[in-house]
Amino acid sequence: MRTVVRQPPDISNPDEVLAERYRGSEDAGLMLADLRGKHWRDLPASMLFRPREMLPALSAVGYRGYIAAHLKASVLDGPYDADLREYTLFSLAPIDSHRADEKEVRQRLSLLNRDQWDTIEAYVRYLRDKRHMTQARRVLGESFSTLPFRDAPGRDAR
Repeated sequence: MRTVVRQPPDISNPDEVLAERYRGSEDAGLMLADLRGKHWRDLPASMLFRPREMLPALSAVGYRGYIAAHLKASVLDGPYDADLREYTLFSLAPIDSHRADEKEVRQRLSLLNRDQWDTIEAYVRYLRDKRHMTQARRVLGESFSTLPFRDAPGRDAR
């Protein structure tokens, strides 16, 4: 995961890190306070666990900067791994087929580069094959493999 994200996003401007509908949310603000000034490698699982349900609140910039922390923390055995896996998977696919939810997920994932996509796909396959998670099967089968922007031209250039 070393190559997934080289620089954390600048979170001095919450408008860059939070999705629009979460700006002003107290819980999202608490998450930002935890992330402020930290590289994804420096975030312990315990810090990610507290605001785990707020992962979908990240904008495309925030998600690109911090998804690697969630991937790493959720595959390492510990007291927080199972919950972090569930919420990380939850952030990768729409809850259901509502257009607004699909649009929000597309936006959140829109800035991921090829290395990030490949890492996330390997992560979801690991959860499906080694952890036997039903949600991982759904992400791969219903959502992940059919996302129209997954293989968009120019995706490698980012």
